[in-house]
Amino acid sequence: MKATRHLRLTGLMLKRRLDNATAAAVTELRYLRDHAADERRTQEAKQRPGFSLMNCLTPSPWRRWLLRRQTLVA
Repeated sequence: MKATRHLRLTGLMLKRRLDNATAAAVTELRYLRDHAADERRTQEAKQRPGFSLMNCLTPSPWRRWLLRRQTLVA
């Protein structure tokens, strides 16, 4: 009986760790995707006449949310 309970709790702990790792990986992938998109936008904007770097510095809604969340946590 104790062994079954222990295995169940161990399984739940492992599942929680996997869920946390998956969430962290998804967050990292979203960050990398947005960073790549920002870089691409910057490079495209540099090709246009009347280029201003300030036009490229507006973060995406996801990036804005992430930045706001990181400043609240820190």
